[in-house]
Amino acid sequence: MFGRIASRYDFFNRFLSLGQDIRWRKHLVQAAICENPAIILDLATGTGDVLQALHYASIPYGGMAWGVDFSQPMLEQAKKKGLSNLCLANVMELPCRDHSVDVITIAFGLRNLDDRKKFFLEALRVLKDTGKLLILEFSQPVRLLAPFYFFYLNQILPRFANLLGADTEAYRYLSESISQFPNKLELNQELSEAGFERISVRSYCFGGVAFHEAYPPGRVTAAG
Repeated sequence: MFGRIASRYDFFNRFLSLGQDIRWRKHLVQAAICENPAIILDLATGTGDVLQALHYASIPYGGMAWGVDFSQPMLEQAKKKGLSNLCLANVMELPCRDHSVDVITIAFGLRNLDDRKKFFLEALRVLKDTGKLLILEFSQPVRLLAPFYFFYLNQILPRFANLLGADTEAYRYLSESISQFPNKLELNQELSEAGFERISVRSYCFGGVAFHEAYPPGRVTAAG
């Protein structure tokens, strides 16, 4: 499915989010580089939007950002943007040494994983004690707006996608995966149960998008 939509993925993200995805990703990148990390992993990197921004932001201080994805067609689109630090791999079985990564980012990819706990444990394995995990993902909006939000996702979005020549089934999957995904507080709880600490969340679009920040155990001690 991701291979089928790879060539027009960026266009539909911009159109269907009314360009807001650019702002959300900018906040993610700012949080990722604020402590000048040496090694950043952008997981489920897709066409490389986040990776490209991380790459340019980390050049001044010599940091290195790598993108990991399981879809070769998506990575081919990333290569067209001039990106070369790409790895075809399963993000739940990362080809990284223990405690070797400063920051992990994952934008709109977490809900596509079939075992979030396994992913969180893998992230803890590769993150340094002073590292952090940043998650940008769709979430559940405030209750008052939920009916309108899901009507848009279930009825309007697939029809727009069809009119614009997109893969309708892919955008039906999008709405289904969002509706089945935990809300921001439930995801915070999952992170805590996996072993992360100092977990925080920021909401956008009346709760429809959430930005989570979480740290490995020992981060507080290492920081101060």
